[in-house]
Amino acid sequence: AWHRSLQSLLCLTHPTLWKLIDGLKRHQKLKDTEIEQLVAGRDPVARKQKYIQLDERIRNVVEDYDNRDYLNYLRGIAHNLFY
Repeated sequence: AWHRSLQSLLCLTHPTLWKLIDGLKRHQKLKDTEIEQLVAGRDPVARKQKYIQLDERIRNVVEDYDNRDYLNYLRGIAHNLFY
């Protein structure tokens, strides 16, 4: 996700060193602004429903850890990482 956002900010696939540095500075300013807006009370960006459901499925597997052997636990996690 970070690589994709940086690439879209630069609008280049192979930037020169100076363009990369300028892009990183711009990216940092944007992130600093987002953090300040969150501190000021702005609501965070809503997550997509599919990621909310994915987190819930993983949470269910983790909460059921005591009732599973380690192989089934890892298999449950793996099935939710590559859906």
